[in-house]
Amino acid sequence: MEKKGFKAKSPEAIKNKWKALKIAYYKCKKNNNKSGVDRTECEFFNILDEILGTRPSAILEGIDVLVDF
Repeated sequence: MEKKGFKAKSPEAIKNKWKALKIAYYKCKKNNNKSGVDRTECEFFNILDEILGTRPSAILEGIDVLVDF
């Protein structure tokens, strides 16, 4: 990345930045889900929502579930 003109960052600095971005995203998302509250904005909300917004669902293929009533 240095060849592309980016300054070298320590792994700790990258970890701290990622943590701060995640905290800002989740705070924004939590606040915007409340009614009667002014909406807040997160600088990279759309990008972070693509990454963090969806959780993979657990799909159990090939397992039959028997329900006894």
